Amino acid sequence: MASIYETANAKDNWNQHWKDFNEASALNPAQKYRRDLIIKIIKKNIHSFHTILDIGSGSGELVKELVSQFPSASIFGVDLSKKGVEISKKNVPSASFFKLDLLNVGEIPVVLKQAADVAICSEVLEHLDKPLLFLQNASRLFKKNGKLIVTVPDGYRSAYDHHIGHRRHFKSKEIKQLLEKAGFEVDIILTAGFPFFNLYKLLVILRGKKLIMDIKQKTLSYGARCMMFIFYWLFKMNVSWSPWGWQLIVVASFQGKKK
Repeated sequence: MASIYETANAKDNWNQHWKDFNEASALNPAQKYRRDLIIKIIKKNIHSFHTILDIGSGSGELVKELVSQFPSASIFGVDLSKKGVEISKKNVPSASFFKLDLLNVGEIPVVLKQAADVAICSEVLEHLDKPLLFLQNASRLFKKNGKLIVTVPDGYRSAYDHHIGHRRHFKSKEIKQLLEKAGFEVDIILTAGFPFFNLYKLLVILRGKKLIMDIKQKTLSYGARCMMFIFYWLFKMNVSWSPWGWQLIVVASFQGKKK
């Protein structure tokens, strides 16, 4: 799960989030499913790059897979959460992580300025009150014509989504308009997850607020672990790309430095 760039309040306290939910996030089959989709997109659609940046790197699970899949690339992660950065550095010592608030940007580390050939922003924008400002500030990290891969949820919001600060879920037209306003040209918009990712999300919705307490337990229950394992394999049978999927994935190109 990507971390969030917001002023900390009850639902945006991401240092506490990674203390409470780090184990569940690492085992969550939806997270693994998204990571696999991102890797597939990079391999199929982006053929030349040296630097990959994970914007909202959370506990470093995506960066770990990027390092494994693209060993010749320089891999970076940025996140608002100090706790997330600490966990990431332990999880992936071969990558570089930085604490950075992209809603209130001061000085950007030199190594990150206009550095990214490819950047990933996975499950972040739905948490933000000002996603346009976030993307505009993030553009300072891109090379011209650098590629941005965005994942955001479609479908209904669950009690858990509300708990962790989902302001909204997006439709294809809405995410396209947002990216274009931020100076990106949208290359591809895809929907994925039908039917088993959708089913998983429906079960999360039906579980309601009880799911929040389930995940906050010190150790996940045997039943929860079994359910995650079952869906891990079911997700492999999803239709690759389908208009009925509840997972949106966008590939966009940065068109140049903003004034």
